[in-house]
Amino acid sequence: MKTLLIAFAFLFSFTTHQTIADDVFICLSPSAKIYHKTKNCGSLQRCKLEIKNVTLKDAIDIYKRTACKICF
Repeated sequence: MKTLLIAFAFLFSFTTHQTIADDVFICLSPSAKIYHKTKNCGSLQRCKLEIKNVTLKDAIDIYKRTACKICF
């Protein structure tokens, strides 16, 4: 499973033109499921709770988020 996640993260980094070390933004709402390239993304502005800056790796591995279709 760990190998699968690493492979997914590696392949995903090429499709988004970002590296795993790059920062992204997430909403800390329990129902939030995506991460954003910028803090100014229109869909992120709907966040009712805190907006947090995290690494892409953490957004995928820890917070289980997928890329926003608007800003990526």
